[in-house]
Amino acid sequence: MRNFTILAFCWVLASGLLTAQQKRTDANIFGHVVSEGKHVPFATLHVKNTTIGVATDETGHYRIVNLPLGKHIIVAQFVGYKPAERSVELVEGQTIEVNFELEP
Repeated sequence: MRNFTILAFCWVLASGLLTAQQKRTDANIFGHVVSEGKHVPFATLHVKNTTIGVATDETGHYRIVNLPLGKHIIVAQFVGYKPAERSVELVEGQTIEVNFELEP
């Protein structure tokens, strides 16, 4: 289980590094992932139908910067929990907060 978590974190980190080379849009999202009132560390988030993603930090918070503009679905997931999705519309130069609550 621990190896899977480490592998997933490395994959998400690598994906985030690849997106850093995209056009600078300053369209950003940030937020946290919780379950039953507690933050979920190292949960993964990704933009559906893309390779863009990150993992929450040890406090359950995340930030994704310079996202493609337009409507997207953000997916949060963690092993043992049901994935959660949120629809967002990203505008150039805008930063929005998108929080998730996962169900066991």
